[in-house]
Amino acid sequence: MGDRTDNWEELVQSQENRLYRAALAILGSRQEAEDAVQDTVGVTVTVMQGAKSESVKINSSVSQQDGGVVLSAALTGSDWQVGKAELTIRLSETEYDCCLPVSALHSDNGGDFVYSVEERNTILGLQNIVRKVYVEVVERNNELAALRNYTTGAPVVAATTKSLQEGARVRTAG
Repeated sequence: MGDRTDNWEELVQSQENRLYRAALAILGSRQEAEDAVQDTVGVTVTVMQGAKSESVKINSSVSQQDGGVVLSAALTGSDWQVGKAELTIRLSETEYDCCLPVSALHSDNGGDFVYSVEERNTILGLQNIVRKVYVEVVERNNELAALRNYTTGAPVVAATTKSLQEGARVRTAG
């Protein structure tokens, strides 16, 4: 098992600069390219060697001093050979209306929703009030949820220590 992991890391090291250069060309910023490559944890990659092919998820990403990134994942099976293999990484090519932390997403019988924060003039003066806004989740991972048709532009409650309901008053950070 250890040999396959070592071979995987050698394979990925040979691809790391290509991935970074592609991200840099698309994003135009060194920092954004480094962030995009580091965000590959959990991304599915396809490894091909001869007629053998396997899709695996990247389980770690470590930045190197030279600007490269070492990605790691575990290959199954015993018929992988030391030597050349082809690695395909497909990052999302889709643009989304809005991406929010999954902690901002809630569900009830009506579907998925977020709590949007709106300023309202009340008898107590200007107050931040939450409103339940139903959303369509088109993609989700462990950290982010991509939403379609969420275009209010209003701030969203991403985390709270108290339970919320429609119309509740809230204070915002920062």
